[in-house]
Amino acid sequence: MEAILYTDFSSSTRQSFLSHKEPIIIWPLESGDFNQAVGISQPKRLKSYEIYWIRSGAALANVDAASFVLKDKSVYCLAPGQVRQMEANSDCEGYYISILPDFFHLLQNRFEMASIFDFSGESRELEIEEGLEGELEQILCKIKKEVSRCSTMQSELLRAWLNIFMLYLTRNLADSRADISSTGDRELLKRFLSLLPGYHQTKKMVSEYAEILCVTPNYLNSVVKKITGSPASHHIQQYLVMEAKRYAMYSQMRMKEIANRLGFVDYAHFSKFFKNYAGMNFSNYLKEIKSTYS
Repeated sequence: MEAILYTDFSSSTRQSFLSHKEPIIIWPLESGDFNQAVGISQPKRLKSYEIYWIRSGAALANVDAASFVLKDKSVYCLAPGQVRQMEANSDCEGYYISILPDFFHLLQNRFEMASIFDFSGESRELEIEEGLEGELEQILCKIKKEVSRCSTMQSELLRAWLNIFMLYLTRNLADSRADISSTGDRELLKRFLSLLPGYHQTKKMVSEYAEILCVTPNYLNSVVKKITGSPASHHIQQYLVMEAKRYAMYSQMRMKEIANRLGFVDYAHFSKFFKNYAGMNFSNYLKEIKSTYS
């Protein structure tokens, strides 16, 4: 799939006709109007959680700075803030599910469920257990019917059905991570990661995030490292690198403009930062993009 390298991927310049007023949207991948409705063929910064359930066929995906194939009998989950562009094969069948963040955060097991959403730009594949497809499809049918109704207790019913659907997807991950950390630690990690999209331009120190979260920098670092394997500082640095890569791939901005957008007053400082934490200088990264996708 050919990536669009120099285009503005902001939501203000590219709109699909799909209005996300409902808390959940479900769309068949094989629908003739799916691409136009959701706008998957053009780069888009996500404002909602997205789930792609590929029942058969395949799709090619560019997510942030990674490219991979969405395979059949698998589920792929993306988080708000990521940039995605996809191209589904003509024989691709399955479901697209979009969930508004405010509604997702009302789910009972949201912290466990957040673990399946990919914040890194790498491929995260979840296999559907054998014999489970029918049950999952029935749940989606119930959600679609409930969304179309204007009934009492609609929000409670939608949360209940979505909670069951998501628990099926996260069950295997939950078993493997059950003893890693307490609920309080996982909540702190989730709160920390949720701050990065809004504060990365102005706050680049662990102490600044620790102050917002009312904990000490050492405690924040230890909790984040215990769960993820890397300290909070690493996540701040890598979020900035990923944002720079997103702008490099999907916008027409030059390095100085990207540096300013990310809160670096001195673009020479940004250049040094990118080289230290991305492993190559910014100019070479741009050349690599052109070479890969031209």
